Amino acid sequence: MQYLRRDQRLFMISGAPARLVSIKGRVEPSLLDWTAVEEEIRKQEAQNREGAFLLFALRHLFDFGGTSTRHWLTDGGNDRGIDAVVIDDFSKRIHFINAKCVRAFEKSSRNFPSAEVDKSITFLDELIHKSRSLRNCNNELAEAVEEIWECLERDYYSLHLHICSNQSPLVDNERERLKLVLGSKKISLEEHHLQAFADGSPRILRADTRRLEFVGEKIERMLAKGRTITGYVSCTEAARFLSGSTGSLDPSLFHGNIRSFLGTRTSINREIARTLFSRDRALFECLNNGIKLVCERMLTAGGVHPVHLTNPQVVNGLQTAHVLHAFCETERQKGAEAYVLVHITETSDSGLANKIALATNSQQRIGTRDLRANDPLQLKLERELGKRGYRYLRKQGETSKVPAAQTIDALKLGQILLAYCKDLPEKAKTSNAIFGEQYEDIFDQRMLSADTVISLHSLYRQIEDRKQLAKVAQRKISREEYGEEWIIEGIYHVLFAIKFLCQGSGYNHLVFDEAKRFIDDAIEVINGCFNKENTSAYRFFRLVGTRAV
Repeated sequence: MQYLRRDQRLFMISGAPARLVSIKGRVEPSLLDWTAVEEEIRKQEAQNREGAFLLFALRHLFDFGGTSTRHWLTDGGNDRGIDAVVIDDFSKRIHFINAKCVRAFEKSSRNFPSAEVDKSITFLDELIHKSRSLRNCNNELAEAVEEIWECLERDYYSLHLHICSNQSPLVDNERERLKLVLGSKKISLEEHHLQAFADGSPRILRADTRRLEFVGEKIERMLAKGRTITGYVSCTEAARFLSGSTGSLDPSLFHGNIRSFLGTRTSINREIARTLFSRDRALFECLNNGIKLVCERMLTAGGVHPVHLTNPQVVNGLQTAHVLHAFCETERQKGAEAYVLVHITETSDSGLANKIALATNSQQRIGTRDLRANDPLQLKLERELGKRGYRYLRKQGETSKVPAAQTIDALKLGQILLAYCKDLPEKAKTSNAIFGEQYEDIFDQRMLSADTVISLHSLYRQIEDRKQLAKVAQRKISREEYGEEWIIEGIYHVLFAIKFLCQGSGYNHLVFDEAKRFIDDAIEVINGCFNKENTSAYRFFRLVGTRAV
């Protein structure tokens, strides 16, 4: 047995004190979820796929400090429905893991088999009653059982059964039945399914704790799902709080905001800057809505003592934060003359944090794209594309430091999907429904994966190059001398034609190398259709009937 700490024993792994990380997610399997988890499974060093999935699940659920997880697994013959055991003496918790892994995406929609959990329940019942039959388990599990009995004899430990899979969760009525059975034994049931693992990236980093000093008294209120503190902070103190280790604005504080900084050219941001740089900066607190924060935990001592926030996020006031920080960088002393209203909500409910962000962003118009910026699908696209070296711009106003070929804009992706996958090229340029009522249909999780997005982006880029040539030619020569000027308006119809030609020839239109061979043919087809019509390109490519032509 390996021991790295006195306060922890792991019967499938050795390492730092285990910290349970809760993972929440939706219940509809998607191809994006599947491919994200598949990539993580392939990274694990294990003898088989089932073992690799178990290691992946454990590394998401617990913080083991990167130590190898191959030697203390209880999975195998005579495992009694228990694939791994973790004893955490620090938190006085004992964790039992039952993991199942399917091999194909089509099977991911199946619910986790409740019969597997029943096997674990039988084991746990015998464990509680110290049944001698448990000595007949496999060696790793038998050793774990002896250690668990010693723990339960000397102290109180809570017991937790985790069911992990790359498929759908338990059926509702089975979940309730199992919770009732386990609850009578004072054992909690926790589910971690495909969407939960895909949504919940590993969170094994140290918590971000920051101090914020208010001026004067603070108002504190208790809520049903947390509490709030409201008060005034000097702009200098606010700028310090918003800064990273280098003194610049810390971008990690704004992940929860629904958009990015819109620049100093917008009228609202110009007014914020004008007030701060003027002699009327003392009125700033009256003219500005302030900054709203959410955090997981808040430590207060009352009075004028500072507040300590764990994992804070700015959900409203991003524009104010940017302008205020820039002001204090150049006028630090004058920043102490102005104050900003700060409202903090302590909550572990991510849904409430999103509601606050949506409800309070009122100083500047919120578009449908802004409302979808923190959608789980958009967050996963950003994460999975980032792993492949691409920058995904899910928020309006975001910029990219990587080349254009590796930069994918969420709106542009929506337009490509609308034209190419939903066969509506005439609506791609003008539709307001991409992030509205048609969002779930356009960003179809059943077919959307990071690799598919890259293929479509690369295909569009090839046609975009032809479009840029047309723009240059348009400025230099007449329409009669250059026959592809129409591509400026008809780029999405070219995409539509490529898909049509691919499918007609038996090729996969979602694979770039297969689809790109039809670019020239598609342009020729669209060019022939356009030249038959006596109308402008602008009108031709906005008509629904053009698809039929």
